[in-house]
Amino acid sequence: LAKQYTEQRESKRAIYDVDSLFASIDILEMANAVMPYSDKMCHWMARRNIATLTINKKKKGNVGIYIKQGIADPKITSFIEILTKYTSSL
Repeated sequence: LAKQYTEQRESKRAIYDVDSLFASIDILEMANAVMPYSDKMCHWMARRNIATLTINKKKKGNVGIYIKQGIADPKITSFIEILTKYTSSL
């Protein structure tokens, strides 16, 4: 994982391949991420007070957006606004 992270960091793009949700959440403490997950995971996260952005009845999947607290990134804010607007119009 460390080698993969280093190689992708040099290309300015980080992609993580982690088989554990808890390890994924730990990684998210260090980074911003967009992470797809199933309805079952959506419910699991909701029970643990992890906010999720979901799509209405026409949904094909869910996407989790995790951002570091206290860091305002205009690109991420804009992406969240566009995604929220798009999904609310479906």
